[in-house]
Amino acid sequence: MLRARILATIGGIIAMTAAFSPGMARADVPPGQIPLSLHTAIQHYIEGEGHDYAGLCVDVNANPPLPFGDYCSFVLSIEHDIAEVSYGPVASNDISLVSFRLEGGLWKVIGQAPSPTPVPSTATPTPTIPAQPTATPTTPAQPTTTPTVPPGLESAIKARIESIGKEYAGLCTVVNANPPVPFGKYCAFVNSITNGVADVSYGPVATNDITRVTFRLEGSQWKPVDPVTPTKTAVVPLPPATGSGSDDSGANAVVVAAIVSAVLLVSGAGAFAIRRR
Repeated sequence: MLRARILATIGGIIAMTAAFSPGMARADVPPGQIPLSLHTAIQHYIEGEGHDYAGLCVDVNANPPLPFGDYCSFVLSIEHDIAEVSYGPVASNDISLVSFRLEGGLWKVIGQAPSPTPVPSTATPTPTIPAQPTATPTTPAQPTTTPTVPPGLESAIKARIESIGKEYAGLCTVVNANPPVPFGKYCAFVNSITNGVADVSYGPVATNDITRVTFRLEGSQWKPVDPVTPTKTAVVPLPPATGSGSDDSGANAVVVAAIVSAVLLVSGAGAFAIRRR
């Protein structure tokens, strides 16, 4: 149970990116399996922090235009009456995690003092036609935390994505601001640019299948930093092959490789001698 919660928490931190539409494509709980009482508790929690709640991110992304400035959420897991939830502003990388526990028919935030007005288990259904926020701008503004992306850097990002056989749709902030969403294509976020080093995350539009890669400016060209093949964020290290964790496993591997090479060399020499006869 503890291992599952840790993995779910790590997955939420590294995976949710609203520009890729916070709705985990491979690990989140489908909307139809989320209890209405849990969804209501999430809404009350987010609104209690002073934010407008737009709904589950999967539903938000499927119904453009995106409500920039509002918050959405998705449920990472529900196990043993404990729900792991991630939430944040639509089309941003500002992600937070919160856990709920089902106690006496009510979903309560773990670690939070009891609320004087608990969330009832049978909540009033959300209206099918929500009112339009009066503060929503007619043209969505770019997130203030997104750095200006040099054309050369975006070209390098495009080349990286196309090198793995995927079609590049553009920067995620631009893609989300211009519906309809190009499902199946890839978009990218430039998280930061510091001293000629750019931290970039990319993945399929409307999913949380996210990969991170670093680019460095060398001369006038942006080049990916080794290793060339990017790795998924939050890879869990595997134990040594022997299970001992000692340095002897590496030495044994070298000895075995040397023996195999010697056998192959001797076999090749014998075959060559036979042909000469």
